[in-house]
This record gives sequence, C-alpha cells and structure tokens, in this order.
Amino acid sequence: MELVPVSVKFASMRRTNIGSSYVAQFEEALYILHSFVKKTQKTSQRDLELARERLNEVLKGRRI
Repeated sequence: MELVPVSVKFASMRRTNIGSSYVAQFEEALYILHSFVKKTQKTSQRDLELARERLNEVLKGRRI
C-alpha cells in the first residue's frame, strides 16, 4: 500500500497554514496515520517514517 498525502488549508486569525495528513482508507474505516503543519515544501523523513510505522500497525491489526 502506498502512502498518499492529503493537504488541508486552514486559517487562524493571524495567518493561513497548510496542514498535511497521511491516511489509509479501507472498506470498514478511514485511518488518520499522521497529521502535521507544513513549514516547508518538502516533507521530513521523520514524518514519512512515522506514517509508515502507523500504517504497518494498522495492517498488522487487520490480519487478526
């Protein structure tokens, strides 16, 4: 399964921020694996690793 980012734009009273989320969609549920505020255009390696780790946990739990 491939990780696909979902971008979300949200505004506060002071400025507009761009958030990014990694999700996994299955027939029974939509899992939010990781969400964070983007500060640069490039996604950090740590954010990608965290989303992959959580995806593996979800996949492991679905096999039971």
